[in-house]
Amino acid sequence: MALDNQAGLDGFTKDLLQEISGGGNAPAGLVEKLTELHEAAEQGEGTAPIVRFFSALKDAKGEAGVGFEGLGFSREQLLALCSKHVEIDEHCVTVGGRVGRALEVMAQANPRVEEYLSAKTEEAPSGIELWDQILENQARIKKALNLDDATWNSFSGQLGNAINDVETLAKCIDLPADAIRDVTRITEKYRMRLTPYYASLIQPGVANDPVLLQAVPTAEMVDNVGVELPPVASDHSPARLIDQFYPRVVAVKVTNICAMYCTHCLRIAHIGKSDRTFSKKAYGEALDYIAANDRIRDVLITGGDAFMLNNENLRWLLGRLDEIDHIKIKRLGTRVPVTTPSV
Repeated sequence: MALDNQAGLDGFTKDLLQEISGGGNAPAGLVEKLTELHEAAEQGEGTAPIVRFFSALKDAKGEAGVGFEGLGFSREQLLALCSKHVEIDEHCVTVGGRVGRALEVMAQANPRVEEYLSAKTEEAPSGIELWDQILENQARIKKALNLDDATWNSFSGQLGNAINDVETLAKCIDLPADAIRDVTRITEKYRMRLTPYYASLIQPGVANDPVLLQAVPTAEMVDNVGVELPPVASDHSPARLIDQFYPRVVAVKVTNICAMYCTHCLRIAHIGKSDRTFSKKAYGEALDYIAANDRIRDVLITGGDAFMLNNENLRWLLGRLDEIDHIKIKRLGTRVPVTTPSV
């Protein structure tokens, strides 16, 4: 199926053909190089030779100012390769989409990736690289909070000694005075909680430590708030405790409790000032909605954190969902294994 006019071309390919069109005087050797690439594109069975040919045409126009006509190719030859590319590609991706857009996006992104890779070891080292420092942090925090090894290594010990206030935070983490003032101000509006274990992952004296930024509220959360938004999913909550953004998937918010309140959480502004689980009547209304809508197949139990619900209630909820025939997938939204590991 040859494309003999622009009617069958997508916008990306039209833009690419326009970009590489024109005449000009080709530097020595360029015509021969493009001719070889064109022959390979015509004779090849895959998309890669076609992509290499069009990429070379794009480079020729950008670097030497020579369009495909100046290199001895006709529009009809290029259209034939455009058709061939679409016919070969399993997803009907066009030459314009691939050469004119996708590869360009990757070319623009790659320097940012290289910048990250060159800096990540220094700016965001892994826990393995920081293990000695983490052990020092653990010893310091155990002493500050008067925790023995058994308490430190237990789920209840971590939760029972979670860091909820600025005074305790300052005992555990070396923060400058201005940071302490910021956290004091911010926690008047937003809740803070992190476990002693998670605090031990924070590098002392590093203001932009990635773990610190996700665990401790920052000034920009109140100084750069923009427009106040209503509670998350207030316009996507068709029933009590339910969020539903997709017809076949629902989230049930069974508690507002987390082992750590992450600063990037969508719901952090609406968590409330006190820990709450809800009545079985409230859970029952959510389950009734799910049972009455047989289009729903996927249920995410979240919160808060699903693992902050006691075993009895969690077992009851999962059992009730098991009784609903059209529910095929049950998921638990939790960060407890990460924020509160225990031995």
